[in-house]
Amino acid sequence: MTIEDNIETAKQLFETNFPDDVATTIAVAPGRVNLIGEHTDYTGGYVLPFAIDYSTLVYGSGRVIGTQAQEPDGSKNRKACLKFVSDK
Repeated sequence: MTIEDNIETAKQLFETNFPDDVATTIAVAPGRVNLIGEHTDYTGGYVLPFAIDYSTLVYGSGRVIGTQAQEPDGSKNRKACLKFVSDK
C-alpha cells in the first residue's frame, strides 16, 4: 500500500466513525529503528538509524474539552479525549 492508500483508508475510517466532524489534521511520521546507538547520539556516541516500511498516520479533528488549568510554573494544561479506530 502507498501512503496515499493509507490516507484514503484513514479518511474513510474517520468519516464512518465521526460523521458529524470535519477533519482538520493529517500527519504522517515515517518509522525508523536504531540498529546501534540507542540514546548515545546526544552523548557523542555512534548511531546507525534507518527507515523502515511502517509509519504512523493521524487523520482527525481536535477540540479542547474542559478549561485550561494554570499550573504553578505558569504553564497551562489542556485535556483531550482520543478515540482510536483501525481497519485491522
